[in-house]
Amino acid sequence: MLSSPVTLEAVIAGRTVTLRGDSCALDAASDTKATLSSTAAAGGLKLSARHEVQLDGYTWTDLSIEPDAPVSVDELRLTWSMPRAEATLMHADRLKWAQNEAGALDADGWSSPHTHFFWLGNEDRGLSWYTESDQHWVASEDRPALEARPEGDQVKVTIRLIAQPTEISSKLTYGFGMMATPIRPKPENARRWRMAPGVRPTFKVIWPNGNMKYYGHTEPIDPEEFAQQVKDAHAQGCLVVPYINLNFVSAGVPEYGYYGKRWYDGVRAVTPSDVAQMGHASMGVCPSIRDWQDYILYRINEMIDRYEVDGIYIDCWGPYPCTVGTCGWQDEGGKMHPTRPIRAYRELLRRVYTLFYEKRPDPLMMIHMSSQVNIPMLSFNHTLLDGEQFRSVPLQDDYLEFMPPEMVRAEFMGHNYGLVDFFLPEFRGEYGKTGTATLAAYLLLHDITAWPIWSDIEQWNRLYEAADAFGLEKAEFVPYWAGAASAGPLLVSTYTHNGAAMLAAVYTGESPRVTIAFEAGALGVPTLRDARDAIRGDHFEIRDNRLQVPFERHQGRVIWVNPND
Repeated sequence: MLSSPVTLEAVIAGRTVTLRGDSCALDAASDTKATLSSTAAAGGLKLSARHEVQLDGYTWTDLSIEPDAPVSVDELRLTWSMPRAEATLMHADRLKWAQNEAGALDADGWSSPHTHFFWLGNEDRGLSWYTESDQHWVASEDRPALEARPEGDQVKVTIRLIAQPTEISSKLTYGFGMMATPIRPKPENARRWRMAPGVRPTFKVIWPNGNMKYYGHTEPIDPEEFAQQVKDAHAQGCLVVPYINLNFVSAGVPEYGYYGKRWYDGVRAVTPSDVAQMGHASMGVCPSIRDWQDYILYRINEMIDRYEVDGIYIDCWGPYPCTVGTCGWQDEGGKMHPTRPIRAYRELLRRVYTLFYEKRPDPLMMIHMSSQVNIPMLSFNHTLLDGEQFRSVPLQDDYLEFMPPEMVRAEFMGHNYGLVDFFLPEFRGEYGKTGTATLAAYLLLHDITAWPIWSDIEQWNRLYEAADAFGLEKAEFVPYWAGAASAGPLLVSTYTHNGAAMLAAVYTGESPRVTIAFEAGALGVPTLRDARDAIRGDHFEIRDNRLQVPFERHQGRVIWVNPND
C-alpha cells in the first residue's frame, strides 16, 4: 500500500534533513499489542519515538523532538507515498457535516488545515491517519498542514507539523496514528443482515422514546414489556439492539446528580425533539473519564443479564473536542485548547464489545457516524450507519444531486473499511414514495443496504422479497467500476446466481428519458428469458437476446433477469 516509508523530515536553511533511526527495538509484546521504540538524530535535532501496534492493525506513535541547541526550521513534516492506483478516493472529517470531504482524489489532490482524521484509498482498501491534538503544530497561510498530491503514478502525502519558519528551543511532542483498511473481514452473510421494519429482519434497534426511562440509558419504562419485546424478537430470529449512549448521559439519570460535575464535558447539552420529549437534556460525557466508563459498562452488563439484549446502537460516535478529564492542553498564555480523545473512545468501545462477546452468543453492535467515518474508533463494532447529514441539505427525492457515485465509494460502501454499512434515508413527506426505488437501486449499485425508515417501507419490502427469492446473499457481485455492463452515464452492477441475475442500474445522465439496451453476456447470463423491475414491477422487452430498459433522468432500477418464479 505504501511505495515509500513514513519519514520525518526537517527543512533547515533550505536543506532537507531526514531523521531516520537505524533500528527499532521491541519493548514489549502480548497477544493483543506490541510496543516498539526508536531514536534518531540529524541537523541538531534528536528524535525519540514510541510506537504501539494492536491486533486489529491500529497504530499510535508518540514523537519527541529536542534540539541540541536552538535551531530554526523552515518545516517539520511527515511524508510518505502511495501508488496512485491505491489512492483514488479520499475522506476527511473536518466537522463540516454534509460538507465533509469524501470523493475522488483528483489531479489537483487534496489539502486541509489541521484536522484529526483523513483516509486515502480505493474501492478495496486504504490507509487512515489520525491525531488527537494540535499542540506544537505551527500553521502557515501559504502551506497546508495536510496534503495529498498526485505526482505521476504516485501520491505524495505531507503532514506539516511545522509549516513556517520556527525556532525550536525546547522539546516538542506529537502524537498520531495510522491504520489500514479494511479493519476486519466482511461476514459472508452480510447481504442478509436486515433492519426492522423490513420484512424478516435480522436485528432491530429499540429507540428510547416510549421504551426507556431516560434517553439513551439502559432502564426500561416497563421491564416486563421490554423483556417480552426481546423474547418475541428472538423467537423470530431477530437480534435486539437498544439505543444506548456512550458519550452522552441523560440529566435525569439519578447518578448524574451525584457524578455529573465529573462526567459532563462542559460543552454538549443537547435537546433535539426526541430528547426533549423525554424531559431531560442529553449531557455530553467524555470517554476519557474512567469512572464513566466503569459506570456505563456496569449498566450495560446489568441490561444484558436481565433482558438478554444482543448489542447496542451507539449514536453520535464522533471524537468531540474536549478539555475535561485527561483532555485538552494549555498554551503559554494559559488558554485551554481541546483535544479529540480518539483513544478513549476506542477503549470504551473495546470494553463494551468484549462484554457482549463474553455474554451473548452472536452479538451485534451498530455505530451511527454520519459524515465522519473515523476508522480507529470503529474496529470493535460490526455495522456502520451513515447518511443523516443529508437532513441538512434541500433533498427532495434525488440523492444524486448531493451524493455522487465517487462520494458513495469513498464514504458509504463499507467494503473498503471493513464494516457492514447501512444507509439512513432522509426523505420527508411525499418524497419517500417518489425517491425510495431509485435510492434502493443506488445503494444496491454499491452493495449497500438501508435502514428502511424515512422512506417507503412497501418498496423496500418488495426489494427484500425479490432479493431473498433470487438468492442475493450468495450471489457473485461485479461492481460497475470493475464490470462490463456500464455504458456512459449508465452505471450497472451485476449480481449473478443460479443462472439468474439482479442488476442495480442507475442512469446518471441529464436526458429526460432514454432506453438502454443490455447484452446478455455483459449481464452474466447466457440467455435472456424475462426481466422486470423488482420494485416497480415493470416488465421489459427482450429482443435478439438484448434487454431494452427505459430510464428517466437520475432514475435507478433493480432489474431481476430470468426470475425463477
